[in-house]
Amino acid sequence: MNDETLLTAMRNGDAVAWGAYETRFLPLLEAYARHIRIPLWDWPICVVEVLEDEGLRLSRGDERPMNLAAYLVSAVRHRFLRLKRAESCRVENYDAASEDRSGEWVVACLCSEDSLRTSIGPDDDARPMSAALRRLATDLRESLTPEEESTLFWVSEGVPHARIAEWLGISYDACTKRIWRLCRRLRSETSKRRATYSRAEQNEIDRFLRRASAARSGVA
Repeated sequence: MNDETLLTAMRNGDAVAWGAYETRFLPLLEAYARHIRIPLWDWPICVVEVLEDEGLRLSRGDERPMNLAAYLVSAVRHRFLRLKRAESCRVENYDAASEDRSGEWVVACLCSEDSLRTSIGPDDDARPMSAALRRLATDLRESLTPEEESTLFWVSEGVPHARIAEWLGISYDACTKRIWRLCRRLRSETSKRRATYSRAEQNEIDRFLRRASAARSGVA
């Protein structure tokens, strides 16, 4: 059965022809993949999928390659080149979109919120506190310990209480009580200075205090 007869039989839904198609061309494409050094882990995409995709396409259309073997080999080569280009572009895009977090480069859109929070770590101050909370912390700096300032930052970033407790080296209950007391102080001080804050700053601080007062037992 020559190639043209084989394609005709495949178009007619002959299962034997499909088996002959795979038996005839799979070893050829594998040998070619080995020759141009396509990694074995890419063979399912560059060899098996190409053989199946091109077989389906040729069996559904009227196209008849002059040399089916050369046609399939060319299809494997083009698939591999596209795969390499896509991988290169993906790496470049990841590099362009990544940012340094505690010495590790991450792409924020590919990470869960908990992964991002964990990557910040207890000693990372790379991401600034919001303007309103930074102003509040500055106003209260004399009455806040460094640990309380860090806690304020972590809570503003949405870090769960359980995670903060781990970073502080205390129990979850002790951490929750500490945060509650800190929020109570902040609420009291904010009410005293409320007139000096803009409406937007007041709303941001109020949202922060409501969020911080809600105990979060998980780490997600």
